[in-house]
Amino acid sequence: MVAAGGRGLTTGVKLEIRDADLTMLVRIFGQLLNAGILGDKSLEGRTVSLDQAAPISKQLDEICRQASCSWKLSESPRRLLEVVPQ
Repeated sequence: MVAAGGRGLTTGVKLEIRDADLTMLVRIFGQLLNAGILGDKSLEGRTVSLDQAAPISKQLDEICRQASCSWKLSESPRRLLEVVPQ
């Protein structure tokens, strides 16, 4: 399912990012998915790197693997990307 103006989790994206702020990347993925963001303050200051072409879901899996977090995308009552520490 894709929200109006947004992409789905299976949409492929190519990212080449080194030592990026996790919260910045989560905001970027939220924009790509046309989703609001719900993040935990304890994730601030964590950095991740990506250099791959993969679906958005795999990109989120990789940044959460590096940052010891987990994510989920809710569709109701509105689209929301939630990222929390493990």
